[in-house]
Amino acid sequence: MQEPMPDGISVGSNHRRSKGIMSFPKSSGHLKSTTRRNRAKTLLREPSAAVGQSYRSFYPKLTRFKSTLPTTHSPNQVGLETLSQDDRNLLLRQQAISKAQAGAWIEALELFDLLIRRDSSNASDYSNRGLVYFKIGDLDQALENYNQALSLNSRLAKVYNNRANCYASMGNLAAAIADYDQAIDLNPFDLHPRINQGITLRDLGAYQRAVEVFDLALQFSKLGNASDMTNTLVGHIYAERGRTHHLLGDWNCAMSDYQQALAILTTDTGSYRLQCQVGIWLSELLDCSAIS
Repeated sequence: MQEPMPDGISVGSNHRRSKGIMSFPKSSGHLKSTTRRNRAKTLLREPSAAVGQSYRSFYPKLTRFKSTLPTTHSPNQVGLETLSQDDRNLLLRQQAISKAQAGAWIEALELFDLLIRRDSSNASDYSNRGLVYFKIGDLDQALENYNQALSLNSRLAKVYNNRANCYASMGNLAAAIADYDQAIDLNPFDLHPRINQGITLRDLGAYQRAVEVFDLALQFSKLGNASDMTNTLVGHIYAERGRTHHLLGDWNCAMSDYQQALAILTTDTGSYRLQCQVGIWLSELLDCSAIS
């Protein structure tokens, strides 16, 4: 799941997804074949959501948009003439986050670019810009921005989680596992990197270890503050553990986890996509049971 910090972007009701510098509906769940597994990473890994528009088709629009903008941005252009420098940056940051939440990626990128030109020492601006690049499918730029954010502040757990998601999408699962570990060390109570790490271990074929990660995530979910978001994440954990049991051939445990996940997720209108995925997995399991 990509995640929000104090001034992070939170789009939709998400998991991988979130509590990092920025949060997008975080994806989870991968299938065995390379093609289906990569698709599942995009759709289900916790702050990542499906990239709605490829960067290749998006970039010309970004270029055309920037060409229409003035080369300098005076305070009058954004209504900031009466504010202090810090307040101007705060307002611009809120505008950028609002644009990103609305899916206006071009405008969001332009505003984050402006913020970073005004102050290149703010780690959250680099992380947020990285998440926007991640959303439009430019993984190299996303990774570069995450790296810059961590060079400014190496203790941002949510940025490690988001960078790990980027590594996973690039196929560098070993680097992703290492970053999830770092995120968990910095904030053991954040369930997002635990869910994402379990998914990634499953992608690597380490099913038993993935189950152990999900088991531990459920234990930590009982220690944190109860909330609607926590309940959604718990449903997500059951879904991913169920899928792992399914792939291991432990169908009884898989069935139990799928049913538990659906019982939790049906109370959350924002988890419709994950509910559908669990429904598909459950149908697959029932079909296999009928055949055998």
